[in-house]
Amino acid sequence: MILTIGAVSALDVPEPIDALTDFVMRERPTAGELSARVEETAAAVARTSDEADRILYEAMTHFLAGFGELGLGNRRNADASFVRAARLAERAIALRETSEAQRVRADAYSQLLDLRGITYRMANAGTARRAAMRAVELDDANPFAHIAAAAFLASAPPIAGGSVAGARDHLARASSQTDSTYAGFLVAVWEARIAADQGRPQEAAEALARAHAIFPANWWLEAVSQEIGVGLPE
Repeated sequence: MILTIGAVSALDVPEPIDALTDFVMRERPTAGELSARVEETAAAVARTSDEADRILYEAMTHFLAGFGELGLGNRRNADASFVRAARLAERAIALRETSEAQRVRADAYSQLLDLRGITYRMANAGTARRAAMRAVELDDANPFAHIAAAAFLASAPPIAGGSVAGARDHLARASSQTDSTYAGFLVAVWEARIAADQGRPQEAAEALARAHAIFPANWWLEAVSQEIGVGLPE
């Protein structure tokens, strides 16, 4: 499973981040197991010599911790992790703006938009959108920037800048730019959500089946399946 780092070369991340990503996407850890892996990753990336890269890797670590906490149902812990990820991404951007730092910032804010109430959404939706679009602007070849843009556009109402057509375009561009299994999973899940929202259950089922073939035990995949009313493969 590969992420992209705009500060370095495409699809180039330290092994600890890669391993933590794989862990939270493939496994359903206990709280203790997740905490141990996050601490191990944080200790490893703390040894990164370049300050901007180190802070970005720390932001990624906290974002992945938040994803894992959501899977455990720990919304308060997830919220705290996403806030930390956003702040770290902003520190990394202040040192050296990169596509991947803006992508992490966008994803962290998008998660907080889902976790918090309408007042927070009204105040911060623009920040999430600008970060996602800036990530694409900085590196149009970053598939995860396109996925972040698609996630925002697919989730937001038109009055807040949402666009299903725009989301589908970004997902297509992400698919064409990488063979990453992680990107493929994310694209398939968002394609399923969009298809279900537009009343195309068969297309949604096919997209969920593609995602299931990649990470069958992923908690988010199961949550999306229940949310859109489309079953997963047996």
